[in-house]
Amino acid sequence: MNIDIISDIHIDTWIKYKPNLHLIKQDIEDFVRKLIPTNKSNTLIIAGDLGHSNDLNLLFLVKIKKYYDNILIVAGNHDKYLVTSDIEKKYKYNSDIRLYEMMGMAEEIDGIKYLDGTAITIDGITFGGSGMWYDGYYGVKNYGYDMNMINQIWEKTINDAHYIKPRPDIIKTYEIERKKLLSIYQDCDLIITHVAPDIPDEFKNPVSSFFHFDGEEFIKNNNRTKLWIFGHTHHSHDFMVGNMRFVCNPLGYGINGNEIRIIKTVNV
Repeated sequence: MNIDIISDIHIDTWIKYKPNLHLIKQDIEDFVRKLIPTNKSNTLIIAGDLGHSNDLNLLFLVKIKKYYDNILIVAGNHDKYLVTSDIEKKYKYNSDIRLYEMMGMAEEIDGIKYLDGTAITIDGITFGGSGMWYDGYYGVKNYGYDMNMINQIWEKTINDAHYIKPRPDIIKTYEIERKKLLSIYQDCDLIITHVAPDIPDEFKNPVSSFFHFDGEEFIKNNNRTKLWIFGHTHHSHDFMVGNMRFVCNPLGYGINGNEIRIIKTVNV
């Protein structure tokens, strides 16, 4: 079975708002057409970060769903961002309200499913996922930071500290997401998260404490999962840890300006 993969779409950085809704729809349709690979599969994985506007996100999903029978999504950190004062007021300064609205809007489209500590079987393959969160462990383990220092670095370098309302507690948020994944991971052929359980060593530094989590328990205690799809890093990855393959295919904010990275097809 082949599946298509993309993450970190950030649609509002690619499609600018226009008063004429028809023009926005046409822009999104043109944008989606550029993303689709020549030999696409029937199932698309979106590993988090649709964008900051639920309305634009929905228009994007409506257009791209025309190409796929199934679309599976997990939430990314940016999917909780409240980026303007008007948006803060609209969602009552609560990022979860915005995220749950987006989930509900998306799942009204036949064939679209959010995975949030849940799993679904398609053509004999069980897909499970959750957005997940980082735990700061890399800075603690490799640099000797305590959580006070981790939080100081986080507040200075990561926008999550400023655009997610109320401000999340790193460890508490991680534990909530960890419990979701623990409930399903051993029953999944393929796992989807936004934040990865590991990234290659050449990408690791103190700030990477907020770009992956300590996923050893999910990797070593897992005899079933062969493929793990993730996003968040804005780097393309395809590597092995033991018998498990990890793939990340982010769109991000553009390559070499506005060059679009197309959706990647992989075999499960």
